[in-house]
Amino acid sequence: MAARLSAEVPSNCHCVIASGSLGRFEWLPHSDADLIVVAQPHGDASDDALVFQNVWNCLQSLNLPKPLPDGVFGSAVTVNALTNSSTMGQVDEDVRVFGKRIQILLDGYPVMRRNAFHQLRIAILQRYGFRRNRPLEMIDVEALLHDLIRYHHSLHLHYRWWFRQRPDHWRSYNAKMLHSRTVMFAGLLFAMAESLAQLEDLDVFAGRLQHTPLERILRVAGPYRPAIVEAYDQHLAGMRQKGLPSDDAGNCLLSFGELENDAWYLQQLAFGRQLKDSLWQVIQDHRGDWPDDFLQSCLL
Repeated sequence: MAARLSAEVPSNCHCVIASGSLGRFEWLPHSDADLIVVAQPHGDASDDALVFQNVWNCLQSLNLPKPLPDGVFGSAVTVNALTNSSTMGQVDEDVRVFGKRIQILLDGYPVMRRNAFHQLRIAILQRYGFRRNRPLEMIDVEALLHDLIRYHHSLHLHYRWWFRQRPDHWRSYNAKMLHSRTVMFAGLLFAMAESLAQLEDLDVFAGRLQHTPLERILRVAGPYRPAIVEAYDQHLAGMRQKGLPSDDAGNCLLSFGELENDAWYLQQLAFGRQLKDSLWQVIQDHRGDWPDDFLQSCLL
């Protein structure tokens, strides 16, 4: 993928970033291909659309599922939009820009133009208030922490309620919320807490983000690594299994009551509880090391 894009994508593409299951190295044959296409700062909307189309034209032979056009990954975004500090605290900011910005920090991995990606990630952190050449403090991470909480709650509500219109998707997305989304958020939160505790600066913290969300957790998980890995492996194994019973038109044949009490989903719930219990134990073990004001902020 990287070689193909580097050879064919024009210079007005700033970088291409894998996110979601691609960025976490968990991609399954039926997974979405979540790519963040970042355009150079000075183009207009038509240029951005062309960059996006060029990237996907290059990847056409790979038969990757293209994202929904109105979703977070369904359009290109400019460097300026991602790093614009005037949108801080703006509740009605374009959700596609907001989502891409957060995903870059949660699980973004460079596919094309690695150096540009690393510089962009630093610029996004600076947009949130991270200061360079000094140890991180709560004032540096506070804005990002609140946006993470906002994004997490938004996803949870979206999966739980919007997908009731799509029962064929409801079960898998809510299973993801219990596992991969939990790991995604915990990985970034744990990296922030550890950098604060170790008095690391922005560049060292950004280096922590080169690891996948699961790797970020396992670096600080101590004796709880096996339980975390087991729960997550079982979740991924379950996601590889055959889908729900459906009619000839592909409509799910189970009611929501049946979905919530389905044996597969109940097993996912059990492993989700194991995962969260283990993550909570990690936090408890780091009480006294990780700053109390940071941990208290995570509880709202």
